[in-house]
Amino acid sequence: MTQRLLQIVDSLHCVEPSTFMATVSRALVAQGDEVDVFCLAGDGPLGRDLRVAGVRVLTCDSPGRHLGQWSWRLRRILTELRPDIVHAWTDQAIRVAQLAALRGEGTRLIASYRSIPRRPSWLAESVDRLLGGRVGACTVNS
Repeated sequence: MTQRLLQIVDSLHCVEPSTFMATVSRALVAQGDEVDVFCLAGDGPLGRDLRVAGVRVLTCDSPGRHLGQWSWRLRRILTELRPDIVHAWTDQAIRVAQLAALRGEGTRLIASYRSIPRRPSWLAESVDRLLGGRVGACTVNS
């Protein structure tokens, strides 16, 4: 059964979470799944590689974006794509996904942390407490 997956990352440069995401995306496309990537920053070297592998890459290219603007853009993307699974790969991407109201029917959120999270700022902790119930599964990539 083909699944539609949306991956969310901060950057498409060759940094650890993004390279993991690119490897997983290419493998999923190779097995027949539909994969889209939403990058909070502009394009990077991994973007070209992903497009060649058949992955649709969506970016926020305007400088000065912040959590509210990213989550608003992601909400529009979710409405358009209607993915089965959303996988956010960094703390910032996880918060954006949570704010985009991922409690949509049939959509599961996987949160991948780079390491066991340190104590966040009071604002981040408040957002996590408020929206943490939207995460269906967590992984740690360290």
